[in-house]
Amino acid sequence: MRLEKAINSLRLVTILMLLYVLGYTFKAYYLFYEALGVNITNENNRVIASLFSALIAASFLLVSYIHKDKLRIKNVSYYIFFIDVVMMLFILKVFESSGVVLFQSIFISVFYALIGLVLISIFKAKYKQELAEAEQKEAREELLEKHKCVCGARFENASQLNGHKAHCKIYKKHKESEEKKDQM
Repeated sequence: MRLEKAINSLRLVTILMLLYVLGYTFKAYYLFYEALGVNITNENNRVIASLFSALIAASFLLVSYIHKDKLRIKNVSYYIFFIDVVMMLFILKVFESSGVVLFQSIFISVFYALIGLVLISIFKAKYKQELAEAEQKEAREELLEKHKCVCGARFENASQLNGHKAHCKIYKKHKESEEKKDQM
């Protein structure tokens, strides 16, 4: 059962998501490095510019997809998917390919972009699920705290608490001491 829980956990999805973003960063780095070769001839400057551009692109991918509901742009997922496919097509030099190599390049590009799209969707859904579970647990704890006996026992509703109080020795002693205080 532990293996099933681990496979279905937010932690695993987060690790896979971070690995995907890392891969996306390398992919974007290569694309920027090649594209900037004409304009930035100094090797060190081109590496730095490519690396930071790749980090920004990968961060953009992750953040914009996770928060797509807050954006005014519709169908953000499809735009990101399309950009991801095209980026991979450039990296694989699909426009210089033909035949089987062309088909393989297109397949790999679409497959890799689809993996990213699905991973981000799963990540977002798992995060929302874990957040909802945490909120539900907090609300339950709050409810149980409302219906707590002086002995420490907690109940889901007032009826259960009252039923418990009828038989609780600690509650009876507490009630007697409170009544004595009130009489003085």
